[in-house]
Amino acid sequence: MTKPIPTLLLLIFVLTLPLALQARKKAKPVPVAEEPVEIPEVCHVEYLTTEMCSQDIARLDTTAWAYKGSMPCVIDCYTTWCGPCKRLAPIMEELAEQYCGRVCFYKTDIERDRLLGRVFGAASIPTIVYVPVDGQPIVTKGLMPKEQYVQIIESVLLHQGAAAETQPNQE
Repeated sequence: MTKPIPTLLLLIFVLTLPLALQARKKAKPVPVAEEPVEIPEVCHVEYLTTEMCSQDIARLDTTAWAYKGSMPCVIDCYTTWCGPCKRLAPIMEELAEQYCGRVCFYKTDIERDRLLGRVFGAASIPTIVYVPVDGQPIVTKGLMPKEQYVQIIESVLLHQGAAAETQPNQE
């Protein structure tokens, strides 16, 4: 005894397949833009993993620092339970918006990614690493007012104005 429903479904499929193929042939191709389409800039803090760091920031298997990026970056080393880190997170998001297209912002949870914590010397948190395109990174530890982050970003990363002679919480 044959079942009528599977046979009926197979028959419908076989009869509609040529129609579907014919409609596909008649479909007009989508025009391709001659000029590249601009991709919107990422204006938020991105989560940084060891793999991303090795690809985009610097080699982790050497002691010599060589930044791979084309624009400066700021790396926030934090943990989820840290109170000052939680207060710093919205400040970093505001700075990412403010410096969109000029400075990249990353964050890494040093408890989840202990290697990056060691690489960036994050013995205390929050630890902020400022990475210029040329030169050595600068590290600050502890929560600071937003104005101090702005001052460091502009003087060290964007080379606007003279760098402050003393910067609190800096190592």
